[in-house]
Amino acid sequence: MTTIENRGPQNDETMVTIVERLRKPISWLSGIFGAFMAIFSAPPNPSAVFYEWMEILGLALIIAALLGRIWSNLHIVGSKNTVLYHLGPYSLCRNPLYVSSFLGMTGVLLATKTPLLLPPLILWFMIYYRWTVSAEERRLRALFGEHFETYCRETPRFVPRFSNYRPAGEITVNLALIFRRVADSMWFLWIFVILEIIDLLKHTTLNGHNLIPILVQTPF
Repeated sequence: MTTIENRGPQNDETMVTIVERLRKPISWLSGIFGAFMAIFSAPPNPSAVFYEWMEILGLALIIAALLGRIWSNLHIVGSKNTVLYHLGPYSLCRNPLYVSSFLGMTGVLLATKTPLLLPPLILWFMIYYRWTVSAEERRLRALFGEHFETYCRETPRFVPRFSNYRPAGEITVNLALIFRRVADSMWFLWIFVILEIIDLLKHTTLNGHNLIPILVQTPF
């Protein structure tokens, strides 16, 4: 297994950009809006076969996201900014964690049966994550120089190039960190379970009223 180590300062706070500091707050705000739509909106006929298949596809994407994030974390956990990793999932594209997150977010959105929000999600991902990744790449370019430039030329940023795949072989992992990352990645699956409960409550009535009121009726 070939890796390229960074010999420069590993804890330089100046290398962390404002964009990266804002990533989590922006994600939380987007999540709050998505949660509101998931809880208080509904399509005209949520029991239609179309929405049932949409929900199944959403679950498949969530499982793919979960596996993708675990696979990606296995290769870099504990070595971010110290090693330029370009094998395993990082030989397919430069940002497999973000790609997996996008699949998971798409899966959650489909599970809410609100396809109307899919175009805004794609636009949000294209703008926000491209912005974030550009900031990260400036830092990696400063840390690894020409090695990172070569990696960029050979490996696409987001869309996986499967012909590019190079297995990592044997890797050493920190189990404590891996378990933490697995727990972090499980939130996609927990959200799906919560959405199923919410969907049940939205269509359960008590004294003529839905247990969860539908405040927004989506056109489809």
